[in-house]
Amino acid sequence: MVLPTNKAKGRDPVKREEILSYIRGQVLSGAWKPGEKLPPRTWFEQKFDAAPLTVQRSFRILIDDKVLISEKRIGTRVSLRQPHLSRYGVLLYGSRKLESVFSQVLVKALDKVAGELKIDVDCFFVLGLTKNAEDYQRLLYGIENSLFAGLFFATIPNSLAGTPIVRNTLPKMAIGRPEASFPGLPTIDLDTDSVLTEVLRYFSKSGCRRIAAVLAGEKSSLEHCRAFRKEAEEFGLEAPPGNVLELSAVSPFQVRPLMHLLFSPDNRRMPEGLYIGDDNFLPHVIDILRERFGADAEKKVKLVSQVNFPRLTDYDFPVKFFGFDLADMFARSIRAMREFRRNLKEPLPQSLKPIEDFSMDQHTTKKEGTR
Repeated sequence: MVLPTNKAKGRDPVKREEILSYIRGQVLSGAWKPGEKLPPRTWFEQKFDAAPLTVQRSFRILIDDKVLISEKRIGTRVSLRQPHLSRYGVLLYGSRKLESVFSQVLVKALDKVAGELKIDVDCFFVLGLTKNAEDYQRLLYGIENSLFAGLFFATIPNSLAGTPIVRNTLPKMAIGRPEASFPGLPTIDLDTDSVLTEVLRYFSKSGCRRIAAVLAGEKSSLEHCRAFRKEAEEFGLEAPPGNVLELSAVSPFQVRPLMHLLFSPDNRRMPEGLYIGDDNFLPHVIDILRERFGADAEKKVKLVSQVNFPRLTDYDFPVKFFGFDLADMFARSIRAMREFRRNLKEPLPQSLKPIEDFSMDQHTTKKEGTR
């Protein structure tokens, strides 16, 4: 989309805005249906007492916004897929030069869902997002001109609290836990605690008794580690204190020293099962296991990892994956927003629990895990 600041100005900005407002109103109200041909441009010149150049540039703005389409020999028509019915804005963590892994997976999921549901998706990155940023201006322009069917917050940036990006009547959904600065914003709760329960159940059923875990977090948390060890005991699993640590996925290489200690020849109580709380750690873990055990590495430990689907990476090592299907999650969000538009009296769900509906065990590879 061309930014509003870059759009060419007609000779009469007031007339141009009148034309834009009129056409948008006709389309949004349904008076002009998708595919319907517009009156000739001379009709607009006469109706608004506007110069041909003013009308032409007004049409160009609406064509750039995909409200209208122009075809040779047919003329200008209302677009078959209207932005206010089929275009969704998605706020992602990171920037265009530095996408997080979660954002990359979500973009892959969005591509899949967009084709299936016949929608358009426009991504905006919130890292360093300010009112002067290009993505903020694009978002604001789309909201002010009714170019979105809904907004999806893959991250909840506090910097946007109180701005028109949040304070608008569009249907909205978010990933994460509700925050005080965003009252009433429906959220999808990714129930990571249930993921851990499924992981421990898998270890127990597969015959493991002594396990280790690398949990993912912003900082080391003894509370999280103790909670994991306590739940492991409930499944009859042994998880000694030194076997359960929390590391930041931002620096995944930090896992290497821990792997050297866990699988040292001097360690007489090596873990039989190893859980990796973020697949960013996986390449380093696999390297150390192969360095330590060579060709027997795949037989020495049952390797389990959290991951979001659709996965970005395939591994030539048997890994059992547990996680969330982001494509299904986003599809459910779109359906919820569509329902909200059809019946404004029906509120959006305040919380969705994807873990309850997803069969995480099916996302495995041919060898005990990886696909």
